[in-house]
Amino acid sequence: MAFDKKQQIRGVRILLTVFYGFLLSSILFRYIIHGIVETIRRPTNPYAITMIVLGTLILVSIGLATYATWYTSKFLFKNVVLINVFF
Repeated sequence: MAFDKKQQIRGVRILLTVFYGFLLSSILFRYIIHGIVETIRRPTNPYAITMIVLGTLILVSIGLATYATWYTSKFLFKNVVLINVFF
């Protein structure tokens, strides 16, 4: 059974969305939740505050990547966002 181009693109979009979901869950736990807990325990810890800020930036880029994957047809925008997420 051969897949046409639209089905292949849809499959790649679904796989990327699953990957972004995995990233989202791990970033939420590792950076956001852990950073908040550490900030509550020691409010002056700069490492915990940096983790929260970094986690928020990564979450924004994951949101942009999901948007670029599903709702834009601009190839350049997709590439810039995907490069930002992977590097």
